[in-house]
Amino acid sequence: ILLVDFINLELACGEKLEEAVIKAGLVRFRPIALTALALVVGGFVILLDPIFQGLAVALISGVVVATALTLVVIPVLYYMYVRTVGVKAVVGHRQ
Repeated sequence: ILLVDFINLELACGEKLEEAVIKAGLVRFRPIALTALALVVGGFVILLDPIFQGLAVALISGVVVATALTLVVIPVLYYMYVRTVGVKAVVGHRQ
């Protein structure tokens, strides 16, 4: 949600769509990556416990997939969506 909102804010400021998506991705990359890294490191702690090993594998793989979706798939899909409906349709409600 924050990534899409950052894109919309950049579009409202007059940035081109491509630049807005890239700039929003750069701004949000560090917080997203650090959060994912903290969860993966926390998951490694319980990976050694035989009882919670399945939970750790699910946690770590879920975080890795969700991070990839957040950093790659969501911006690409949103870029395609905005390109289809137009920038004015997306940022027009802010004015």
